[in-house]
Amino acid sequence: MKKLIFVALILLLCVPVFAQDSRLDINPKQIGYMKVKIIQSGYISASGAVKSASVILSTPQEGVESRNVASSANGFSWKAVKDKSGNDQISLEWTNPSGKADYIVETTVVSNAKGVASEKKLSSNPEYLKENKQIIFTDDMRKIAFPYENSLRKAAELTIFVNNYVDYDLDLAGQLKPSDWVLANRRGVCVEYANLLSSLLKISGIPNRYIVGYAYSSVQNKLIGHTWVEVLAADGTWIPFDPTWLQGGYVDATHIKTANGIDANQTELLTYFGPGSVSWQRNEDNVEIIDYRLGNITTISMETPGVTLDESGFIRASVGTQSCTITEIEALSCAGSDNKSLVNVYDSKRQLWQCGAEDIYWFFPPHELDDHFIYSCPMTVFDQLGASSRSVVRIKGQSSPSGVSISGPDVVSLNEMFTLSAESGNDFIFYSPNLTRHNDKTWQLSLAKPGVYKFYLYSNGALAQKSVSVIEKKEFDISVALPEGVSMGSTFIVNVTVRNLENKIKQAAVSAELDDKSEQSVAFQPGETRALRFNLSAETGKRSVVVLVLSDSAASYTTYIDVQQAGKKGFLDAIVDFFAGILGWLAGLFK
Repeated sequence: MKKLIFVALILLLCVPVFAQDSRLDINPKQIGYMKVKIIQSGYISASGAVKSASVILSTPQEGVESRNVASSANGFSWKAVKDKSGNDQISLEWTNPSGKADYIVETTVVSNAKGVASEKKLSSNPEYLKENKQIIFTDDMRKIAFPYENSLRKAAELTIFVNNYVDYDLDLAGQLKPSDWVLANRRGVCVEYANLLSSLLKISGIPNRYIVGYAYSSVQNKLIGHTWVEVLAADGTWIPFDPTWLQGGYVDATHIKTANGIDANQTELLTYFGPGSVSWQRNEDNVEIIDYRLGNITTISMETPGVTLDESGFIRASVGTQSCTITEIEALSCAGSDNKSLVNVYDSKRQLWQCGAEDIYWFFPPHELDDHFIYSCPMTVFDQLGASSRSVVRIKGQSSPSGVSISGPDVVSLNEMFTLSAESGNDFIFYSPNLTRHNDKTWQLSLAKPGVYKFYLYSNGALAQKSVSVIEKKEFDISVALPEGVSMGSTFIVNVTVRNLENKIKQAAVSAELDDKSEQSVAFQPGETRALRFNLSAETGKRSVVVLVLSDSAASYTTYIDVQQAGKKGFLDAIVDFFAGILGWLAGLFK
């Protein structure tokens, strides 16, 4: 008697399953409860003297309400079993099968959205940090994952990265491309998204596993076979992150788990005994949605003060969450009769990790509008989970707001301590979408992650913007000293200090620019600091002075100077002139 085992890999990952009434006219991320019937069916064909045969099927792991298993063939039985990873499975068994033996498994499942109420410390279990055939580490991945951090926030940041980095491509369904291929080709379906995220998480020291099951696809508007990942918390709980549909900490109720493992290969087995042969035909799963209910874990309230035609405005949205979650939130302006937005909202769409309440700011200038009209513009803030809020901003009149500015370096290196200085009135908002709001006019920073960080300074209708690029290593350090103010049409001196940060001779072009540009070619010795002077003219009211050091790479520093009209005098000067005129008149009178 001979034992033969055939292994069949499930290739339902990220491809449609047959789903009766599965097309929903709502956002699946709003579904907090769902009840479905999953029908698994097929048949085996036996020939020869087969003594016994069995088929092992994967089954939903949670929320099973009822299960009916049947076959029209004689000698049929079934039992519940577990695989090596502890997943629940069903073993369908036939004694002395002959010809075609069908089967049908109907499982009713209740699924609820899953979330984590607050930040949790993560485990460091090495068992879930290993490479495998699909999870391959590369130096480019290490650069992306750096700085390595074992936290839920880091897991969310990497999930957001993968969601934005990979393009969804159904042509790759069922191909199971490894993570290094995904990084190089930037396309795939859920398996490829999960492979790349799993690699980045493991490189960061975040233990994780694969989850295989079903979820609702907003691309195909169907329930599909799906894969996502879970990260391991120190208390032994598993926290879901879905890079394909951009969910993390919290996943909606359409996510139904059928197995977990170290990779995306969910295995089902056909086993038989005897000298004959057995083949297996597995039908597509039929998933019938019986019931669902909407849920919402976020709330939004907002305010936006009125502005004049020459002012900038802001939106402040207070966003609360019942679960730690990846929040994708957007602010939209109203449109005029020409369907163009009345205001230009900067960085209108945000993706961030959030636990609890947080204030999010947007800033906007009005577009060119007719000053003969008063505008009432409804502004809307909404997130992907269905929460929204609306507020009306009134735009009228003119006010000529006082200028504001942000001074500081434009390029810094990783973990370099640097300072941004705000020039504004006492009532101000100093804010970065990457970081949050800062309450002082001097902001000392040290940033451990490469990228471009945006900063906004708002005060009494005036708005300034600044971007700081964080790179792995820069060549030069720059500081700038300016006079407090200059008259338009005058010439003034800019004092610039440049330090060569490398241990070799560097040839660089150093320039300073306002209305005109002054440039010097300088050879810097290793580690040398040079003090340079530049003569600039202030021909217009332009206020920003940019110092640029150009060598193998570019480093720059932007600061601001008060440029007044020629002969324009300040308030104190006007008072002195007034009393001087009075004294002169009296002197002339007595004379």
